[in-house]
Amino acid sequence: MKPIVLLITILSLFLFISSKQAPDTGSEPPVIKITAHEYGFQGVPDTLAAGWTTIHFENHGQQPHFFLLHKAPEGKNLDHFVQEVIPPFDAVWHELRDGKITRQQLGEEFGKRLPEWFMADVQMGGPGLTEPGETTQTTLKLDPGTYVLECYLKDPNTEFHASMGMVRQIVVAGEANPSTPPDADIRINLGNENIDVEGEPTAGVHT
Repeated sequence: MKPIVLLITILSLFLFISSKQAPDTGSEPPVIKITAHEYGFQGVPDTLAAGWTTIHFENHGQQPHFFLLHKAPEGKNLDHFVQEVIPPFDAVWHELRDGKITRQQLGEEFGKRLPEWFMADVQMGGPGLTEPGETTQTTLKLDPGTYVLECYLKDPNTEFHASMGMVRQIVVAGEANPSTPPDADIRINLGNENIDVEGEPTAGVHT
């Protein structure tokens, strides 16, 4: 074999092996589309791979909607939320609304009525309050586990949307997808008494 041909062959083999061994640099997070209406969600997957996931949220209803994503404690799922968490929230809210208890008594009442396991619930965030016809988007890092999403805004009769069916479950499992978080051009830091914004908010799309 001529030297030049041998050199090209060795170089090609080296590049092929290097490409196979190159670490995965990640990619954009997968996108799921969830729509809201009165009173439910559509497009919520039963399962998701762990890792970064972008949620595209559209409000197709006539009222404002959003959802908060809870990571349930181990062994708990949607049924536990529906049977053990929503009823106490409804009961305490109705008593407050009807003047049977005061706002100062809320903490005590919730402490007595909510199940102990709910204290280990982790709130992961989610799309913010979205007006009818509007769209929001959020990207979250989800570890394996069972998640419950709910909209707990109130309808014109002051009943929680979650109590009327706006609650669903997602099971996150398996090997994490190779996606990486999006690059943020604006950072918002929340404190107990302040909100700090890093970056210049302008008209248009921001991350």
